[in-house]
Amino acid sequence: VWGVNIRTRSVDNLMGELFDLRDNLGINFFAFMTDTFTLRPSWVKQVMEAMKPHGFRWVCNSRVDTINDDLARAMKEAGCELISFGVESGNPEILESTKKGITLDQVREGVGAAKRAGIMTFCYFIIGLPGETEQTIQDTIDFAKELDPDYCNFHVATPFPGTELYEQAKREGWLVHEDWDQYEEMGSAVMKTPSLSPEAAMRAQTRATRAIYLRPKRIVKELGRMRSMKDVMIRSKAALRLLGVTQGEPPAVSEVE
Repeated sequence: VWGVNIRTRSVDNLMGELFDLRDNLGINFFAFMTDTFTLRPSWVKQVMEAMKPHGFRWVCNSRVDTINDDLARAMKEAGCELISFGVESGNPEILESTKKGITLDQVREGVGAAKRAGIMTFCYFIIGLPGETEQTIQDTIDFAKELDPDYCNFHVATPFPGTELYEQAKREGWLVHEDWDQYEEMGSAVMKTPSLSPEAAMRAQTRATRAIYLRPKRIVKELGRMRSMKDVMIRSKAALRLLGVTQGEPPAVSEVE
């Protein structure tokens, strides 16, 4: 995607690379890292038809308003195991302010389509956007619980240089500092808005993550997924992070395949 233009690779070109990776390097699990793999459903369906006979396993990113039940089923039949969605917020006003052009109902439908097809879901949320309050954060936590994705991350809003958020934060005097080494979603909060301090944003990130991953039903689900000692180690480390014993993020896609 470049501006308003979309350019997709030909199906033959894409399949040629997948075959090359499988036949020459033994790779059979892929992550399509384009921001919105499903932006052109007609192209996706062509790719799915080409992939289906070959037993590939793969994950991708999607927008909730570009996927439906038919497309999700086709993706599942072609080996899709997990779809990541940028949900951002569970509060309608905060979500609208992101200018993504999606609604909470579209999020419900998009995530639901993947789940109905038997595809795991990974939802990403942002805490600390302009206008964020303790109540809107709770709205996001409640919405994440409602969606009940297989995995989710809560990132702290980070005003990266060159973005509209950075220009607003700079103009309004919200930047705590400009130490670029600290500008990362899972790092320290670097923005102070009138309604949320950096410290409150960091506490909310921890609270939200624990609210999702430490629910009894969630723990039972994770226990049921353990199939090997590797699974036990991965989930034990994740639990220690959530409890604050060690530092780090919840499991990454590479850990949940």
